[in-house]
Amino acid sequence: MKKTIFSFLIMAIMLGSCNNSRDVAPLEHDVVNITLSDKNEKKLKKYGKETPVQRKYVKGSLVFNGKEYKIKIRQNDKDVSNRFKVKIEGESDFLDKKKEFNLIKAQSRAFIDNLINTSAANLGLITAAGNWVVLNINDKVKGGYYWGERLEKEFLEKQFGITNYAIFSHRADGELYKTDAPSDSLKVRGERISEALTNAINTSDFASLERYVDADYLGKFLAYREIYAQLNRKNCDKLKMVYDFNRGKIYPVFNGANFTARTFVDKKSVVDALCNTMLLNKNIVKFKLKYLKQFTQEIAASSSTFTSLKETVSSFALLNSDIDQSVFDADLALLKEIKATESASTVATFESGSVTDVAKLNDLLAERKIDFKRADGNLIILKGSYQITSDLILKSDEPFVISAGTKFTLHKDVSLVLNGDVTIAGTETENVVVVNCVKGEPFGTFALIGIDNNSVANVNYLQLSGGNEDYIMDLLFTGQFAAYNYDVKFANCSISNSTSDDGANFKYCKVDISNSDFSNNSADQVDLDFCFGTVTNCTFSPSTIDPNGDGLDLSGGDLYVMGCTYDGFLDKGLSIGENTQVIVEGNTFTNNAAAAAVKDNSKLYEHNNSYSNNKKTFNLYIKKKIHTPPAVFSTTALDTAAIKIIDGDYHVISVDEFNAFKDSFYKRINARVFDNYLHRLSPLE
Repeated sequence: MKKTIFSFLIMAIMLGSCNNSRDVAPLEHDVVNITLSDKNEKKLKKYGKETPVQRKYVKGSLVFNGKEYKIKIRQNDKDVSNRFKVKIEGESDFLDKKKEFNLIKAQSRAFIDNLINTSAANLGLITAAGNWVVLNINDKVKGGYYWGERLEKEFLEKQFGITNYAIFSHRADGELYKTDAPSDSLKVRGERISEALTNAINTSDFASLERYVDADYLGKFLAYREIYAQLNRKNCDKLKMVYDFNRGKIYPVFNGANFTARTFVDKKSVVDALCNTMLLNKNIVKFKLKYLKQFTQEIAASSSTFTSLKETVSSFALLNSDIDQSVFDADLALLKEIKATESASTVATFESGSVTDVAKLNDLLAERKIDFKRADGNLIILKGSYQITSDLILKSDEPFVISAGTKFTLHKDVSLVLNGDVTIAGTETENVVVVNCVKGEPFGTFALIGIDNNSVANVNYLQLSGGNEDYIMDLLFTGQFAAYNYDVKFANCSISNSTSDDGANFKYCKVDISNSDFSNNSADQVDLDFCFGTVTNCTFSPSTIDPNGDGLDLSGGDLYVMGCTYDGFLDKGLSIGENTQVIVEGNTFTNNAAAAAVKDNSKLYEHNNSYSNNKKTFNLYIKKKIHTPPAVFSTTALDTAAIKIIDGDYHVISVDEFNAFKDSFYKRINARVFDNYLHRLSPLE
């Protein structure tokens, strides 16, 4: 972690000792010019003066960096000059990669809050940090304004790779929640999760709560909240939470403006209730202690004037001589309390793998007539043919081993989920088979879900076909085969004949995919989201049902792709998007509309590939306006007719340059691990 992160915090503390009524000049600024008609300017002022404030939009235009945009603007509070919300009109127009943003008068409190949020963002917490601009409305200078992106779809995708989500925020009574989501179906599902979460908190259903929590993230969130606001665990107001349907986790959103040292009257938020309840989780307390120690040490290291700062800012409790003791006492005491009473049924210890859990798993397997044994620390599913007539979810601290020759026949819309380390031990003569029961009646999904960042999956000689997609365990699966959050080796497999969006979908994985065939799945054959690793010697063949289907779809990752074949795609053999870096070497592309599409700040390095009878070799463009143009680096100067560049750059490099980059890239992706799987992978360059 960079020491400069906490220089923001030191600066914020210093500013906090200033008079909050005066404006603070922005550190740096751009100029935003907004023009409204006389009629709309009067309306905007009128709406802001009403009680309550009428949050109605008026139309206007905005000029930034010489470009004009059509906008809608509204007041966000009663002071007609302090807070605005702006939306850019038109589907394709984005301003500095933003679609919606706030403009907040740069008073010292807002300035401090943004410094705190910027620091939190650098720590990996979800927060909408922004920058500073000078705002003019109808040629009148309004002053310095904080320009912050809103917690919306484009922001969550761009910063955290969150694409399917629900946002929970307070209703007026402070206890219930309202839910926002990018689609009606996700909103309905989000409301169910909000209700389940609230019920689990109210009934102290610790096992259910644990499912929704990323202990590392929540520990970091709680530590930084305490560092900034000096809060006890009951001071928390107006917070939002993001539920990610791909990760199955709740993420509280950090907002400095909502963290102040004050007490609220008989209103305990659901977010704060979650934080308080989960502080009975030893794992979360340990993460919180870890980050408290780390953060306070780095605060001290980030400022050469730390000693004088302690003397001048007496109100900041953490900056005193006994910093370690004062910060950690309450949490260390809580750990002792948990340890002393952890055998009591009323205390949440969150220890999985208990005798009760094992007994339940045994009963479930016996009930479904699945033969198994335990040996060498593994739970082994014995060779057999098993009918799965309703959803089956198996979770175990013991690694699952599926024996060679095992066959699972899944009924219509039924899913099979394994939660934990998994080995699918098929062989060339005895594949492990997963198939639908009746032709034309697809099952749901066969999904593998890693429990943590150390989870391992080894999949060998799996033959899977006839599936679809499913929403199960509060997770959204878009592939008939799915692997989430693993170091996964996937070899000698066949994935075919799905009706799902993806034949196979890997998310948040380190991947080693080799010698496998992906064919006749209705849309994309394989989708790798936020993964890094290698894909070698695989074949990709389309169903030709979906004209937009791709062979291998890469988003938000770093991959080395070698020796693969893509033949006959009506769209793209290889799709590279959303800030992906990929080396493509020794592949064969034939009869595709485009051999490869390179989009959205992605970089393709290619050498020694074969291209035959493709309408285009490369298409370069921006698909999502939140991204910058892509680039191709090739050892071959292709005919310009083979390349369609809407946005992006094509560079010719030497073989030596390619090999030097490949060697460095290959070493780094093989040594790489996830430090926190919430975050997008940063580019390797």
